[in-house]
Amino acid sequence: MASNMNKVIAVLAGVVGIIAIIPVEVLSWWKADIDPILGNSFSHYIDAFAQYYTENAFNSVVAKSKLDDLYLGVGIAVIAGAAILVLAGIKASKAAALLGSILLLAGPIMFLIAHNGNDDLSTYASWFGSENVFFGSYDGSLGKIAWYLNLGFFLPIIGALIGFLSMKSNK
Repeated sequence: MASNMNKVIAVLAGVVGIIAIIPVEVLSWWKADIDPILGNSFSHYIDAFAQYYTENAFNSVVAKSKLDDLYLGVGIAVIAGAAILVLAGIKASKAAALLGSILLLAGPIMFLIAHNGNDDLSTYASWFGSENVFFGSYDGSLGKIAWYLNLGFFLPIIGALIGFLSMKSNK
């Protein structure tokens, strides 16, 4: 990494990775919005550390449970990748930037594997006529339901792309 700009870009990539693991609804990795015919709307969401939340219409979290251990690797990979990218920016190391970017990409890949292997989510999706646990929707007699990969899932991918960009040499 020759220039100060490349250092700043690597640190920025690490910061984007760190933001992806903040456990708030807007940065969740997967989310389901449920609007039943009877009753109030609520949401289910999963963060980078295998925590499954249910949030009711009054914006209070009413349940929190831990999912499979494979989900934990997601958060660990993202934290490690983000930390290495920040260090890569400080030390101006292309090799560290490459390693950090790869680890940031590993997080979303591990999430997809863990999420696809989650039998409970597969069962719920099939109840609504879908085999896809990543994206889907239902609009029927029970109400409206939409489930999707959320912002937190995409931030490490963006951070990794920024990290790869930081390795570009200036001539």
